[in-house]
Amino acid sequence: MNRETSNDDWTRHWGLSSGLGLNVDNVDVAAYTSQERFQAEREKIFRKVWIPVAREAELPNPGDFIKRDIYPLEAEALITRDNDGQLRAFHNTCLHRGSTIVSECSYTTGQEIKVDGGGEIG
Repeated sequence: MNRETSNDDWTRHWGLSSGLGLNVDNVDVAAYTSQERFQAEREKIFRKVWIPVAREAELPNPGDFIKRDIYPLEAEALITRDNDGQLRAFHNTCLHRGSTIVSECSYTTGQEIKVDGGGEIG
C-alpha cells in the first residue's frame, strides 16, 4: 500500500464517519485529565457495573483470600473462598471499628479469616 492509497482510504473513512453523524474531531484532553469528569464517571459508570477483581482459580482452596484495591471506587475488597467452596467478597473494613481487616495482599495456604463480626485473622 503506497502513501497515496493510504491518504485516499483515510479521506473515504472520514467522509463515511462524518456522513453518519459521528464525531470525528480530536478528543478534548479534559476527557483524560479532569477530576470533575472522573468523579462523574465513578458515579455514572463504575458504581453501576460489575468490576472483575479476581479469577476463581486464584482462590483454589477453602480459606484462601486476596485483597484487591478497586481504584475507580476508592475501595478495597477482600475476596475469600469459604468452607463450602463458595467465593465471597467483602469490604476490607471492620464494620464495628472501621479498621482494615487484611493488610497483606493474599494468602493461599488455608489461613482462616473469620467474618462473623468478632473474629481475628489467624
